[in-house]
Amino acid sequence: MKYLLAVDGSEWSEHACQYLLGILRAGQDEVHVLSVLHTSKFSFSLGGSEAVPAVISEEEQIASATVSRCQERVVAAGCSATGDVVKGHAQTAICEAAEQYAVDVVVVGARGLGVLKRLVLGSVSSHVLSYCKASVLVVKSAPHPDSKPRRILFGCDNSQPAKAALAALLRLADPGDRVNLVHSFQNLMLAGAGFARFQGAHDAVIAELNDIEAAAQKAYLVEAEKICREHKLDAVSSFSFGDPREVLLQAAEIATYDLTVVGSRTLSDLQWWFVGSVSTGVVRDIAAPAVLVVKTAQP
Repeated sequence: MKYLLAVDGSEWSEHACQYLLGILRAGQDEVHVLSVLHTSKFSFSLGGSEAVPAVISEEEQIASATVSRCQERVVAAGCSATGDVVKGHAQTAICEAAEQYAVDVVVVGARGLGVLKRLVLGSVSSHVLSYCKASVLVVKSAPHPDSKPRRILFGCDNSQPAKAALAALLRLADPGDRVNLVHSFQNLMLAGAGFARFQGAHDAVIAELNDIEAAAQKAYLVEAEKICREHKLDAVSSFSFGDPREVLLQAAEIATYDLTVVGSRTLSDLQWWFVGSVSTGVVRDIAAPAVLVVKTAQP
């Protein structure tokens, strides 16, 4: 798997680096380390003074040293590493680099409190989540110490993004890791504007559609649990009715997890699982060190 690690020298990007080092597969994975300098902010904060070039040069040296240290740690973990420092807006630079290097997963810290606040969840991370074509791993805190076997919370349904998320989970998990597969089904008539075409249907028709789809979802949940067990994971599953985001948040409050994995949205005709705001809400609100939002099928 190929990762893009965005760093800015802050505590939060350090958490992201630590977390990534804990999931790398020696001899298999590749990492490109990226730091972004938003140089126009230096000019603004310094009022266009003659000191700007010197400040930018110093910051570029600091960023290069940060990138180099991360590369060294990746190599020490048995994986290949490249890196660079670019100038521009972090939001767009990260997405462009992800496409340029054809990475599978972009890794970002939840927020950054460097001089220029380059990695702020409300702007950079949300932009990357929305516009980056690659999957995104948002690291919100340092990984749990002694987190082996890991505990993984997985938002499961039978949509294509969720199936891609399961494939990514299987690539990241080690034998013996504990996986909780959670599925929450919303009745069609309660699912909002996307189901307006059903509003005039007879209640019996709606009930029948609910029963058919709920049965299909339950069947896939059983299949997904079986797949996890075949990969020697300690898997359990649960099926409930309600808002998917709330169900996942509640599950994260009941037990401690090292990673949460979700698909970004559903591609099914009825669209009731992770629809944009759900995955964003999970990233923002869930009590877990990291959330992997899988947006495309992993090769």
